[in-house]
Amino acid sequence: MQYWWASKCDGASAVRKFVLAAALLIASCGGETQSASWTSIDIQEVSTGQQTTMKDVLDGRPTFVSLWSVTCTPCKRELPWLQKIADDHKDIQVVGIDIGDDLVDIKEFSASLHLTFPNYRDELGGMLAALEVAQVPATFAIDEKGAIVWRHLGALTYEALQNRIDSF
Repeated sequence: MQYWWASKCDGASAVRKFVLAAALLIASCGGETQSASWTSIDIQEVSTGQQTTMKDVLDGRPTFVSLWSVTCTPCKRELPWLQKIADDHKDIQVVGIDIGDDLVDIKEFSASLHLTFPNYRDELGGMLAALEVAQVPATFAIDEKGAIVWRHLGALTYEALQNRIDSF
């Protein structure tokens, strides 16, 4: 029997997809919220391979955090908009977090979109569960104190991002 999460994958990819599916299932089951722990999830900086946490990434500026994947078509449209915001608004930090893709694929995808803002990999999808998100793209606005002040699940427009900047 072949499962959807194991199709067309090597063993390591199948395990990552299984863990990601389990995280999504847990996130969709409700119950006690995990949002207080989202800043302590281990993430890997794509450019250096170094492990860190969101608590260490947040730098006291308003921040847009985008959860994305290399296979996500809306993400491919939205990430360049986030790059434009990063370029035009130095007072706002932009952070991308890929959910579970291969590091080489993330680097190639980021380079193809000319992304220069920091990108991280959440290999096991813990961020999805902690933020109670079942799909990407998902975009969050974080205030200077590290609190989530806005979240948008699904496809997003550049105008919506601009409107959110106006309310920071």
